[in-house]
Amino acid sequence: MATLPDGAPIARLDQAAIGRCFMHVLAASAGAGHAHISNTARDYFHEAEDEWSESAFVYDAFMLRPSDAVAKWFGSQLAASYYLGCALEEFINEISYSAGENGPPSQGERVG
Repeated sequence: MATLPDGAPIARLDQAAIGRCFMHVLAASAGAGHAHISNTARDYFHEAEDEWSESAFVYDAFMLRPSDAVAKWFGSQLAASYYLGCALEEFINEISYSAGENGPPSQGERVG
């Protein structure tokens, strides 16, 4: 899993729960006929009991300016950029190696 900044609030959150929150808000938005998902996020997550919860993160992702959400959850733009770089590297490695059980082809080996 990509490295999250030590001490940053985002590091304490359950990433799977964040994903579920996004899935729920999207489904609820379509069901309610809202024009924008942010309307649903505002309606459903406006009163999170814990301002440092997964649902509070989803709310902030839709309601705050990106720079303000990054400052609150990651601590700084630099920390968020580092996390993104690690996450993208992991994703690229996952899709590169998923082509075969034995990993990527060796240098000079034909593919296809």
